[in-house]
Amino acid sequence: MQQAIGDFKSVNIDEQLRHLLYTVKALRRGDFSARLPIGQEGIIAEIGEVINDIIEHNENMANNLIEATQEVVKANLAKTHFLANISHEIRTPMSAILGFTELLQNPNQTVEERMQCISTIHRNGKQLLALIDEILDISKLEAGHLHIENLECDVVSLINETKSLLYFQTERKGLDFKFVFESKVPTVMMTDPVHIRQIIMNVVGNAIKFTEKGSVKVFICWTDSTFEYGKGQLKIKVTDTGVGIDDAHLERLFQPFAQVDSSMTRKFGGTGLGLTLSRQLARALGGDVQLLHSKLGVGSTFEITIEAQIKESVSRVGSFQFTENSEIARAAFHNEKEILKDVNILVVDDAPDNQTVIGLFLGLAGAQVEFADNGAEGIEKALSGNYNVVLMDIQMPYVDGYEATRRLRELGYDKPIIALTAHALKEERERCLRVGFTDHFSKPIDRLKLISLVDQKVQINQ
Repeated sequence: MQQAIGDFKSVNIDEQLRHLLYTVKALRRGDFSARLPIGQEGIIAEIGEVINDIIEHNENMANNLIEATQEVVKANLAKTHFLANISHEIRTPMSAILGFTELLQNPNQTVEERMQCISTIHRNGKQLLALIDEILDISKLEAGHLHIENLECDVVSLINETKSLLYFQTERKGLDFKFVFESKVPTVMMTDPVHIRQIIMNVVGNAIKFTEKGSVKVFICWTDSTFEYGKGQLKIKVTDTGVGIDDAHLERLFQPFAQVDSSMTRKFGGTGLGLTLSRQLARALGGDVQLLHSKLGVGSTFEITIEAQIKESVSRVGSFQFTENSEIARAAFHNEKEILKDVNILVVDDAPDNQTVIGLFLGLAGAQVEFADNGAEGIEKALSGNYNVVLMDIQMPYVDGYEATRRLRELGYDKPIIALTAHALKEERERCLRVGFTDHFSKPIDRLKLISLVDQKVQINQ
């Protein structure tokens, strides 16, 4: 092409223009046999080749643009469908929470009816929180910002908590819901307990959601590594007698923003993120999530694998005793009454409802609680009062939690200050610690964890 253009430039400019016009007219007629000026046939033919190359290049660009546009349209449709599902998934538990909250205002309710309302609100609140965490995690995974921790994980407690949280769904459907140990499993292993819980909840929760009758069984085993001492693999196999998956939909199973088909989304609900997120989290933990087999109308079997480390002296168990949530809650309330006795706490938060809830939680554990409505008032009270711990919200009017803590530290305040905030990302925690907070605790409040953290900071500071 460059040689043709070079030859073309070697003739007089008038001749170039005249020959180019002649050639273009001939090409437009589709006539390449037209009479050409004497001696210029080669140049004109080369010009024709150049133009053909340009036409072909533009056609390829147009085809590529069409394909790219189609992919963008598909992606936009998928995300639009995803957002519609998210809206539905958020509004469903919110409707239950608001509805049952209104019912609680009825003064004629029996104790049994009131407890049922409370249980429903709590369950839907947990569901809403799990949905938010799921959306945040898939965003962090796609951006490559997900943080994996390596902490002690109590396997038996994790299994018990999973069964407790899902127990209501299986009871309502009348499903046979079992956890079976196929080998002795270490009671404690080093891994990321938050994300393991999320993976198990997603996969087992899916099995329950798509199973209307029959059973959901979870088989657990541990295999020691033959190559590296102190390492091994936790394997969890989830088998259900649910709807199964059609072969035609298998390729979409682990795609984000999609379920096997839209009718499944409408019938069973869900964001379409669960399996995608679970697989990526498991792979980040050195394992995987796979579909071992599935048959339409018969059921499916998924397998979760996680790589983990264990200590030489760790004990192993081959079974566990299931304890219902209500029993755990009753025992916790009974045991926590004296934990924070004689502990004075300042709660700095601009939301009256948050003040009430936090005050009741800490008061039930024996603490004496006072409140400040913003950072400026919090600074004044912290410096003039005798508090063991300060719980500080971040987003507040006048003076926010960051500025209040920075000023307190500059003034020599050395008591523990815990950030109590709805900002749950790792970056926010790191920023809190840089500013001068002793620790970071994310909302919504887990009562037992908050009491434990406050007690820990008080003991360290004594």
